[in-house]
Amino acid sequence: MDTLPVLWDLACWGRQTIRPGQAYAWDNRRRPTRGRVDCQLTVAGALRWRDATGERVAGPGSVLLFRHGDATAYARDPAAGTYVCHWVELHGAGLMEHWGWLVERCGPLVTGRAAGAMAAALESMLAIAERSGGGPVARQAAVARFVTALVAAAEDDRRRAGRPVDLAVDQAVREPERIGSVVALARAWGVSREHLSRAFRQRVGEPLAPWLAARRLDAARRLLAGTALDGAAVAHQAGFTSAVTLRRALRAAGLPAPEAWHHRGDRDGLSHAPRHPHR
Repeated sequence: MDTLPVLWDLACWGRQTIRPGQAYAWDNRRRPTRGRVDCQLTVAGALRWRDATGERVAGPGSVLLFRHGDATAYARDPAAGTYVCHWVELHGAGLMEHWGWLVERCGPLVTGRAAGAMAAALESMLAIAERSGGGPVARQAAVARFVTALVAAAEDDRRRAGRPVDLAVDQAVREPERIGSVVALARAWGVSREHLSRAFRQRVGEPLAPWLAARRLDAARRLLAGTALDGAAVAHQAGFTSAVTLRRALRAAGLPAPEAWHHRGDRDGLSHAPRHPHR
């Protein structure tokens, strides 16, 4: 099969029916294809899934996410009769990390609303892969859309099921330039500023307000050094309330005012003194 190994791609895929009496069991530690990941939709029947936390049953409509090489295993549940599944096996740079993140966020066995979204994305990718006749470009585009859909479904499920303070911390980490003030973030999630600050420090290991200020200053420095945006535009994109607050933050950090950055020959943001115009 033609592949571009750096890009995400389908290694193989299938729609499978396992009838009573047929053997169907996998130990993912023993797979020879380390570095690959799987997404498996149970259409009918059931699987018994086992990992370090114990054993669970994957029934119709549920989706399994797992990585080859992990200490996990599954087998057809003989009490559930014929087992039908649709599955994809993927590989490519970074997919192992994506799958580890997905499993951490939503667990290896996904049910409910997120499973429905994942199943729809899986069926769409399978249809494209089967129509394309194995063409790598169509497959790789389909895989990218599929993984994006999985991430969106996992995040939506987490938002619906998670504690408000945890979701507030998630948002702060994910988009520090867009959340406004700590007070506004806490109010948006219905928690106190103190509770949010404690939860953030427990997870990240730093106080929330200084951490946000540092992330925003870093964003402003990148914009000032790499674009021709004026101070107001940089302030807006970096999460400052105004060009004035941006200017104050730069001054406090010993950095030039916004307009000085565009006259400097060294645009790396490390040397603070503007170059002389005649040199």
